Amino acid sequence: MCMKVINVQEAKTQLSKYLEQVAAGEELILGKSNKPMARLIPYVEEKVQRTLGGVEGWVSDDCWEADPELEELVYNSSIDEFLAKSKVAEEAGTYTRKSS
Repeated sequence: MCMKVINVQEAKTQLSKYLEQVAAGEELILGKSNKPMARLIPYVEEKVQRTLGGVEGWVSDDCWEADPELEELVYNSSIDEFLAKSKVAEEAGTYTRKSS
């Protein structure tokens, strides 16, 4: 396929027109004295392949294991016992349950 070489001077004066042609999918050849020097092709944004992970070294190996003391507190305590033993009660002072 023989493509027309667009000389630099012509490209300078008609740049907008040529950019529109390239954006529409055409490839153009730029040159000096009809000698090809560069090719204009449509810009295609590259998609970066993302990989999962990145937490290695940030999270300990046992982070997903249950804490027996916490399980006992959550599953085998009344709400009053739970709140009295929890950090929420410590930070708020003392917990008193409102009677209805």
